[in-house]
Amino acid sequence: MNENQNSRTEEDDGRPVTQYDSQLNRNNGGRFFVTAASAAVLAIVPVLITGEFVNTVSNGFIPLAWGWVLGAASWPFLLPPFMKRSLLKVEAGNGFITIDNLRTLFQKGKAYVSYGPGTHLIYWWEGRSTFGNVPLSEIAEGFETTIQTKSGEIVFKGSLRYRANIQGLPTYALGAAAVAGDITDLIKKFLLTLIEERNMDVKEILLSGERINEELKKKFQKDVTRFEKRFQVIVGDVTVSEILPAEPVRKAMGSIAEQEAISQSAAIACGFDSIADAWKAVAEGRFSKSDLNRAIERAYAASGNSKMTTNRHEIDVKGIDPETAKAAAAALAAVGKGMGSGGNNQNKKGGSK
Repeated sequence: MNENQNSRTEEDDGRPVTQYDSQLNRNNGGRFFVTAASAAVLAIVPVLITGEFVNTVSNGFIPLAWGWVLGAASWPFLLPPFMKRSLLKVEAGNGFITIDNLRTLFQKGKAYVSYGPGTHLIYWWEGRSTFGNVPLSEIAEGFETTIQTKSGEIVFKGSLRYRANIQGLPTYALGAAAVAGDITDLIKKFLLTLIEERNMDVKEILLSGERINEELKKKFQKDVTRFEKRFQVIVGDVTVSEILPAEPVRKAMGSIAEQEAISQSAAIACGFDSIADAWKAVAEGRFSKSDLNRAIERAYAASGNSKMTTNRHEIDVKGIDPETAKAAAAALAAVGKGMGSGGNNQNKKGGSK
């Protein structure tokens, strides 16, 4: 059995096909011969010994053939347990690993022997334990990782599906507990490299979910990766289902969005369609700057926020650092909740008196 081999066979849709015992390299002929020879020995030797013993003890009074018949009476006690020991039944959707105790005794060759679904002849000296039962069905694991970008932290949430490679069951069984954690680390490293290579900011990342998933599929699903060879798994799917700004950025997004809503309500109260129109009217002298500021302050008070002084037409976001505010603004723009033309005009007018 070549445990370092990872032979992925894919259907037209890119999914791995069912794995079979026939994909394993194992000396089944040798196992059949040993089982048949051992069964013959168990059947013949007790008969011959018993016949000779009975005939000798009775000084020939009991014929040898009768002794053989008595010897054959041992078959129900010897052969069924032996056959149970020599047969291995593996349920559908599972693999099984035995330990070749003869090889371990003489330290020759690989001790682990793999079997696929079905009923198999095994060497009677092969050891079995619950450790050897390995599911071949696909395993689904969720993952969540946070990545620092040039404009803020981004949280990626998704799922991965993988299954054991039947040609490397011992390697998989020994490292199964570490598979999910290690592949999550590799996904994080891959995403970080992808973001850095393409110089992506928060806005671009939030709008690139489909492209990121295509890159993940190419890296972890279509290619036989070093990770798959290391853990002897077949990766079925890696998908990012959610791309979210980190908690500080989300809070800043909520604050900015709330400010926009309050400013917009103040503009409507003053008879304008948008805050941008209101500030345009102030710049052209068609509306009083102080009246607009008072309207904004009243809107803040009505919303339950503390009264804030609107100096230079700007609203101070308390407790938010510039980088977080910048990332939040980019994130809002990406999800359609950005400041829009009104917010841009407001900031532009904010520098004028």
